[in-house]
Amino acid sequence: QFMSAARAFTKNKPIIAYKAGRFQESAKAAASHTGAMAGVDAVYEAAFARAGIVRVFELDDLFDCAELLARQRPPRGDRLAIVTNAGGPGVMATDALLARDGVLATLSAE
Repeated sequence: QFMSAARAFTKNKPIIAYKAGRFQESAKAAASHTGAMAGVDAVYEAAFARAGIVRVFELDDLFDCAELLARQRPPRGDRLAIVTNAGGPGVMATDALLARDGVLATLSAE
């Protein structure tokens, strides 16, 4: 369901993904911290490509992509969905959104 939604979403708005655990050693460390979320990197790579998700490999690249996208025409509406694999960054992003009078989108169960 996520992949279908991502494919539809990326037609209008970009999704940038940073996935840690690209290599066997780092995936092993990630698995001990986040369970089985690390997974096989090639599977994520293919899924991101199929869904039109822009994948970055360094945190600097994530910020560079965000800066580049900020120079584009602003999206219509004031709602934003924040998807993250950790609580802290999600809370920080929510604070930043609300500080700028944004509205956190409510996602359906679908």
